[in-house]
Amino acid sequence: MKIIPRDAVRHLEWECSGERAVAHQPTSCHGLVYATRGKIFLYVDGIDDVLVASRRFPVWALCTHEGILYDAGASYGIFRTIRDFRVATRDGNVYALCSHGGKLLDGGSYKEVREAFSGKVIATRSRAVRALCSHHGVLYDAAGSGDLYRTLTREVIACRRSGIHALCSHDDLLYDAGSDAVVYDTVRNVAVTERQHTISALCSHGGRLYDAGYGKYVHDTFTGKKLLHRGGIISALCGVDKTAIKGIAGWLV
Repeated sequence: MKIIPRDAVRHLEWECSGERAVAHQPTSCHGLVYATRGKIFLYVDGIDDVLVASRRFPVWALCTHEGILYDAGASYGIFRTIRDFRVATRDGNVYALCSHGGKLLDGGSYKEVREAFSGKVIATRSRAVRALCSHHGVLYDAAGSGDLYRTLTREVIACRRSGIHALCSHDDLLYDAGSDAVVYDTVRNVAVTERQHTISALCSHGGRLYDAGYGKYVHDTFTGKKLLHRGGIISALCGVDKTAIKGIAGWLV
């Protein structure tokens, strides 16, 4: 892949500024960050995307917290992405990150939901925690068993026949997706779209809901439009604002 950090990021800054951003808001996925094969990219046009960070391990989670991008995965740790700085270590794979209530939270194969920086355990599960989401001020988590919980009360609000890998809050609704390749409106238990392969990531960004996974595409969930294609699993998605884009530009250029 051709990588042109200086030109690509400056073009993104222009796209995300002023009237240009307003004009592109309905369809733009500028500011979308995705992970594939241990590499983290900032979307430009699906071809000349900007390589933000490279890991020696699969990246399973991306999250912005207080304007800073974090990533985690099979490294048994959580990283501040741009600075490539480890902020926490875990006793297993980290599958999920979430900004909730002013704290960065994580979950993983260690069967716990924790505060990332303090390590405080918020909840324990009998299976790996595969996804986390803050929705209307309530924290939700999903386990490899297919159960979806209100984290603090342990109330099961949905149960799928296979593992849930992704949760997302979008337009006042909670969505989930996973091994059965279906995106669900969680509360109403209604399937909104279906793919051919496992869905590993959901992301609300720029007024759109996106999904990605083992099919190696990022889709606009409701229209089905394919935004980009990669040679490997797209394992995580995250939207960043123009302030974060400028921060990435300052670090890379």
